[in-house]
Amino acid sequence: MKFKSLIVIFACLLLSSQLIGQKPTAKNRYPQAGHVKIKLNLIALEESGEYIEDLKPSDITLKEDGVEQQVTSLKKKVPPTGVGLVFDNSGSMRLLLSTLDAAGKTVVANLGEKDEGFVIRFVSSDKIEVLQNFTNVKADLVLAIDNLFLEGGRTALFDALSLASEKVVEQEEKTPKNRFAIIVMSDGVEVNSCYDLTHLLKTIDGSDVQIFPLFFISEVDDGYNSTSKRRLERSNAIRLGQVLALQTGGIATFFETSPKEDELNSALRTLIVEIRSQYVIEYTSTNQKRDGKTRSLQVTITDGPNGEKRTGHIRPSFTVPKD
Repeated sequence: MKFKSLIVIFACLLLSSQLIGQKPTAKNRYPQAGHVKIKLNLIALEESGEYIEDLKPSDITLKEDGVEQQVTSLKKKVPPTGVGLVFDNSGSMRLLLSTLDAAGKTVVANLGEKDEGFVIRFVSSDKIEVLQNFTNVKADLVLAIDNLFLEGGRTALFDALSLASEKVVEQEEKTPKNRFAIIVMSDGVEVNSCYDLTHLLKTIDGSDVQIFPLFFISEVDDGYNSTSKRRLERSNAIRLGQVLALQTGGIATFFETSPKEDELNSALRTLIVEIRSQYVIEYTSTNQKRDGKTRSLQVTITDGPNGEKRTGHIRPSFTVPKD
C-alpha cells in the first residue's frame, strides 16, 4: 500500500538535491496557467426528461456574462464513474475528522452499483497511504474511511494529489469514455511537497479527470505560518482550489466556518450532480482577464427535430483567480 509513497519520498530526495538554495515562493508554487480555458459539466435533457444521447456542439448556445462563447470540445461520458477520495490527515484537521468521515461516506453511499472508488490519506510526503485501491465494494471503501487518523507532519497536498491523479489517469487509459473525479478534503494549505502545482497539472494534462476541492478554511488565516515560513496561507488555499477547479472542470467549495450537516450535504449534492453529468464541454473564454471576479453562465439547447423543447443544465457561475 505504501509503495507509491516511497516513490514520492525518493523523488523528493532527488528534487531537493537539485533545489538547494532555491526558496519556493507563493508565485512559483501556485503558478497560473496560460489561456483562460473553461471545462464544464453539462446535463442535456429531452422534453420528456430523458438524457439527450446525440448532442452536438452546434446544438449548444453557451454564454458567459451574456457573451456567447464557442464550444471547442464536447465529450460524452458514460457510467460507471471512478472517484478518488483524498483526505488530509494532518494535525491542522484535528477538529474536522468526523466531518471528513461523514462527507466521505456520503459520497460512497451515492456511488452506483458499478462505480468504483479509492481512498488515500496523507500528511507529509512520507505519510501518503492508499488505504483502498479502486473497488466497487462500498463496504471496503467505508472501512478505509473508518481507518482515517490524524498525525503530525508537514502537509504534502501536491504530492498526495499527484499520486491520486496518476492512479486515475492510469485507470482512465483503460476506459476513456468513463467519468473520473478526485475529491480532495483539506484545509488547502500546502507546506512541504516535493512536487508543485505545475507538475500536478502536467500529470492530468490531456486527461478528463476532474478535481473537486472541498477546503475547510475556518482555521486558516493570512498571517505568518511558522511551519511553512510563508504568509497568505488562506489566500493561497482559495486560489489553489479555484485553479484546480478551473483547469479540470471541477467545483471548488470553501467552508469558511465549520459546516453544519445541511450545509455539507448541500455541497455534496451539487458535487454528485456534477459527477453524474453526461457531457463535458470546453471553451476558451473571450474574456481573458484574471480579475478574480465571478462570471455567470447560461446555456440553451436547440429544439429537437420535431420542435420539441430541450434543456441544458450547467453550474451557474465560476471564478477565474487573480494572478
